[in-house]
Amino acid sequence: MLTQTLEEGRRLTDAALERLLPAASERPTSIHQAMRHSVFAGGKRLRPILCMEAGRAVVGSLPPEIEDLGAALEMLHTYSLIHDDLPALDNDDLRRGRPLATKFSAKPSLSSPETGCRPRLMRSCQAFIARRKLA
Repeated sequence: MLTQTLEEGRRLTDAALERLLPAASERPTSIHQAMRHSVFAGGKRLRPILCMEAGRAVVGSLPPEIEDLGAALEMLHTYSLIHDDLPALDNDDLRRGRPLATKFSAKPSLSSPETGCRPRLMRSCQAFIARRKLA
């Protein structure tokens, strides 16, 4: 049962992330490709699964669109990982065996505090919250 719950949660989260994130082909492509590279870098998706299961515990079944809330949590988590891996902090090159977003492309704008992956992921989360009036 646990394995099935985890797999369902991962599947629902990944589908929500696909819907909520800009397409890799959307301009600016280098940033959107790096965002998707970071968000879909693997991982267990425990934060969104815990969110969905908390909703199930309260309501008795998965509440409508709760996977979108879980996906927003995953975007915030990815934002924190990108921030943690910046040169001024950990200065890593790899996470889970894959190049970091800041190493994914030669474009320096990826780690820019104004236009890079981190603020765009944060804006994606804020847009989700605004649409759902969760704030």
